[in-house]
Amino acid sequence: MALAIGALAWTLYASERPDTLFRDVQVGTGAAVHVSWAKGTGRASTSLPLLPDGHTAVSPAWCISSDGSLVVVWEETSRDGADADITAQKVRPDGKTAWSAAGVAVNAFRGRQQHPRVSPTDDGGVYVVWQSDSAGRDNVNIWCQRLRADGSWAWTDTPTPVCTFPKNQVSPDIATDLDGAALIVWVDYRNGNADIYGQRLERDATPFAAEDGIAIEVAPGDQTNVRFEYDRKGNATSVAWDETRAGFSQPVKVKTDISRLPIPEPGSLAVAAIAAFLMRRLRVPRA
Repeated sequence: MALAIGALAWTLYASERPDTLFRDVQVGTGAAVHVSWAKGTGRASTSLPLLPDGHTAVSPAWCISSDGSLVVVWEETSRDGADADITAQKVRPDGKTAWSAAGVAVNAFRGRQQHPRVSPTDDGGVYVVWQSDSAGRDNVNIWCQRLRADGSWAWTDTPTPVCTFPKNQVSPDIATDLDGAALIVWVDYRNGNADIYGQRLERDATPFAAEDGIAIEVAPGDQTNVRFEYDRKGNATSVAWDETRAGFSQPVKVKTDISRLPIPEPGSLAVAAIAAFLMRRLRVPRA
């Protein structure tokens, strides 16, 4: 639900973790980024650092980190609109910011970095994904960076390319799987129309699938507005998108479970490790 308060544009989100301090978070953007959340019977709020003179914050996204903090990312646009970068800030449970006064620069490529999305890691940090037109307005690509709990870059000084295939890849979304890897989906125009592609990045940024991702849906027509859907515990369970179909006046919502993404098959190291752990806990004798 969106609403306007003065010159600020606010978007209301529902937290996926009902046990967290941060509930019913509101993120307002404009000349500054403001965060408000439910706390007990009232509300608490904080104002993140003012942006550079003439800059505007738009397209905010947020998640709850594994240490119980709130991490907000946004697109920071210059006065002339010719340049946009991705910035992040962490708000601790006491309402104070945890990172540098101006926030953390997630990426400052030339051109426009847009549509940031964020998902928590298991060490208090986050994965951040976005689209970038640094290779040209007709060659928009998907990039990702991992931030540590202190806001420093975990994947060297250069973000990791998720997909740089010719033509445009836009509107990414991201989730963290049960092994702590990043699952990423996006809208891809490599075939001339809008299709859905995906990739999995390991903790060290190694891609699990082939370079530039795999096709999740390449049906006739356009597939857009791709996003992850979650269960009550905040675990990603499915990927949904809107699909144009012949005979329908409006796009049809389609979804599939995350098994369509490039994830380890049963019998992988991760599954074997879990099985070994359960055998120890259950004291199951080995054959």
